[in-house]
Amino acid sequence: YKVVRIPLKGSTPTGTVDDFAYGWLNKTDETASGRPVGLAVGPEGALYVSDDKAGMIYRISYVKSS
Repeated sequence: YKVVRIPLKGSTPTGTVDDFAYGWLNKTDETASGRPVGLAVGPEGALYVSDDKAGMIYRISYVKSS
């Protein structure tokens, strides 16, 4: 019930796996508000995450800090 990031050097995994997007699973009673199942990158560079429990598509984009 989360999306993780795996750092790569070329096509080889390096480093540790990091949680990238999470919060769909309530750890107290183990109920899920959503279930991320698919990823796609849009032409503008945003990451799209599909959720087959909530019937949603989430758009995650990078905003450069000033």
